[in-house]
Amino acid sequence: MENWAGHPMKNHVRVLLCTLPDILWEGHGLERVGMDKLLEVSAVRTSYRKYIARFHPDKITQTKDAEKIYIANFVFAAINEQWSEFKKEHGIK
Repeated sequence: MENWAGHPMKNHVRVLLCTLPDILWEGHGLERVGMDKLLEVSAVRTSYRKYIARFHPDKITQTKDAEKIYIANFVFAAINEQWSEFKKEHGIK
């Protein structure tokens, strides 16, 4: 997972959103989003909000699976961090 969020080429919210299914648990049910669907800032925002709501710590802790909780918390933090950078790049408040 550290490679997913820490690799220099993957240090962007668009890439994290596109590759998220690669690090999730089996049977996660998340559809892959192609990079071609995230060209517009509004599309990135929509995907970000969808995923951040899905992996919010308050929602995921309802499961008792420690691995899922760990992965969800990691995903939540990584996507939030890159979203903050994306907002700065695009002047979003």
